[in-house]
Amino acid sequence: LCKILDDKELTLNQAILLLISKEDEISCHKLKELNKLMGMDKASKLSIEDTKIACNFLDIYNKQSINEISIRGKKELLRSLVASNDGLFNISDEMKKYFPLIPTSKEEYCTLLPSIVRSLGIETNVLDENEVSEFNYELFSLSSSLASISDDEFNNLEIEQEYSKDDFIGDTLSIVKDMDKNERQKVYDYFGFELHRNKYASYRNNRGTGFSIVGYPVNLNNGKKLAMIDNPDTKRVIEQLRPYVIKFSEDNRIKSNNATIEEELNSIVKVLPELRTSIGNIQGNSHSFDIMKHSLKVMQKIAQDSKFDELSDSDKKIMLLGALLHDLTKFE
Repeated sequence: LCKILDDKELTLNQAILLLISKEDEISCHKLKELNKLMGMDKASKLSIEDTKIACNFLDIYNKQSINEISIRGKKELLRSLVASNDGLFNISDEMKKYFPLIPTSKEEYCTLLPSIVRSLGIETNVLDENEVSEFNYELFSLSSSLASISDDEFNNLEIEQEYSKDDFIGDTLSIVKDMDKNERQKVYDYFGFELHRNKYASYRNNRGTGFSIVGYPVNLNNGKKLAMIDNPDTKRVIEQLRPYVIKFSEDNRIKSNNATIEEELNSIVKVLPELRTSIGNIQGNSHSFDIMKHSLKVMQKIAQDSKFDELSDSDKKIMLLGALLHDLTKFE
């Protein structure tokens, strides 16, 4: 215990927690991060149980609202909430002061989880029977079109958007450039995406923003989200950015040198607009194509396989959707 206290720069309770915890339950790194966030004086006042919980919720230290949390932080928060369940309801008043978002009752817990999901920009709209039939038709048509072209023809296939991902990134950066970090995060949160600096982004074109999209920009127009924002300047920036989000995610035609595939893709993204961020999303050196073309290549090879014809329509649809979506959230 003394050796841990000397070598690890931990409080007494933290050193005890490190000794009694399972290897994968708590880490010295998380304890040090907690001390860095809170300061040793404040952290030393937490009980062993509070310290253990705090280490699993580092991303929400001092956060007053979920719109201040990054996309990655929200996903981590969801995992931690589900893992902890009702084990959070007995945290101390001291702990609640520094982690106000941690739910301390069943009602708070059951309200917070769906709020985080909505805040991630996840929107589910029910399709009617005609829309489902049209989507199925276009999905199978696209697979047939891809199966009918050679590898050389596929390599020369061009797919881009009228309003490119990089143009959208550049316009967004220009609009939010004068905001402080917290208020900028609220703007991104409102539309369900973030811009992350990436030195490899856009190296194959002239724009060269140096940023990538994480998440998907969507005009949810959620009144509750807007009500959570107090700063009038932040609301003004949201309204300034809104037409650009609509231009990118709704009014943005996909263009291709193959007219048939162009029409099929434009029909499919009406149902799966998240696919737009894969166009121009450059992968690592082991891949020749961006994520959209890579996904279409997988779809092509599936549709060209003789065993594909032996599947039921339902299984074919699952295979084709799997091909389209398998790298959807891959970082650039």
